[in-house]
Amino acid sequence: MNPFDAVQIINLLAALANVPAGNVELSQLRSLHDVGDQIVRCYHPTATYKDVRFLENPWSKGKEWRADSSALLSIQYRGRISKLMHTMDVAVMQRGQHIRATILKETNLIPAKKECALRDWVNAPPNEPPKPK
Repeated sequence: MNPFDAVQIINLLAALANVPAGNVELSQLRSLHDVGDQIVRCYHPTATYKDVRFLENPWSKGKEWRADSSALLSIQYRGRISKLMHTMDVAVMQRGQHIRATILKETNLIPAKKECALRDWVNAPPNEPPKPK
């Protein structure tokens, strides 16, 4: 995988920092693992993120969603209640100034949070570098 592509995806999701329902904090996004963690937090707030890997980059069905750029990620996480490991395959997409991370397949029987901002196309504010604390 080209490191530039991973950075591009990180920047797309980092733009969600100003979307309250997304629970994404720009200052915490420094790697692809941070992106996986934030996607898990958005869809399953009580779960614990474990790992992420690229399945496809770009995602083969991205054009069907009219995405300008996309990737398919596989994210592993542990459920808080069952303590079982789960996997979700997530399409991360960008269309113009809008981004989305949609769950395509998941092993968890507990439904993903419907209020997650990533569920729909959301306007991504321009990226700004993290401000020092």
